[in-house]
Amino acid sequence: MLKTSALSLGLLSSTLLLTSCQGTLLVGQDSKDTAVVMPDTTAVATLKHTDLSYYHWQLISVKDGSGHPVTVLDDIKQQVALDFGQSPGDSWVSFGVGCNRMGGSYSLNSNMLVVTTVASTEMMCEPKINDAERLLAQLMQGSSQLSYKKDAAPLLTQTTANGHSLVWQGAQTAEARYKQHPDIVFWRVDHHKPPCPDGSTKTCLKVRPVIYDDKGIKTGEGSWSLFVGDIEGYTHDSTVNTVLRLKRFVVDPVDVKGKQFVYVLDAVVESAIADTPYGIADTP
Repeated sequence: MLKTSALSLGLLSSTLLLTSCQGTLLVGQDSKDTAVVMPDTTAVATLKHTDLSYYHWQLISVKDGSGHPVTVLDDIKQQVALDFGQSPGDSWVSFGVGCNRMGGSYSLNSNMLVVTTVASTEMMCEPKINDAERLLAQLMQGSSQLSYKKDAAPLLTQTTANGHSLVWQGAQTAEARYKQHPDIVFWRVDHHKPPCPDGSTKTCLKVRPVIYDDKGIKTGEGSWSLFVGDIEGYTHDSTVNTVLRLKRFVVDPVDVKGKQFVYVLDAVVESAIADTPYGIADTP
């Protein structure tokens, strides 16, 4: 299996965001005169790229050609995820089991998904996770038939050439929720969270921008500042310094006072255990 650096794959593909399935079940009044309106669960005849890319997909079952659960993946299905995306001239798929991110280019024709050579980041994982990664890469690469059922949390069924069946449940992406393509920014996040500047007892993230060129080579970093807010999908670890790839969405000024941004975690492109006491390094 071809491997690439964590940064190069992060620049090409989205990282797994651990979001819960969202959506409201619409029902009519339960009365003698009004029937209950159930969600549309009809199968989609022909899949479009947006049917795939508007959702983050989590594995809910995987079976072999005989209908038996594939335990190496089924036992950790809550952390097995799949994402689709598009950039000018390319369509890509990204997937993982909670350690490395894997992915490659894909094509979609008459519900037939074809994934080309799979590449991977190179983080060390537990042996059980290594086995799951290898199997998932084998199942994803090559041709598989897709079927799609619409719902508030749609279902995507993938049948591979060797008869394995993977069922994925979708949670709407940030792009679909905010109805826009985001800007991509990179932030270095310090392990230490200083007090926020508003005088409250809250702590804020200490961040500074990181600049990469179009080849993924770092060319510089900006000044430290304190970020008052949240990054969707990000959980801070006070023992680790990280560089995050973020999606930045503009919040409609109709909904808030002035132009504001929403930040969504796309990928962790660098991670290192913090070994420098705060105060020795430069401060905001």
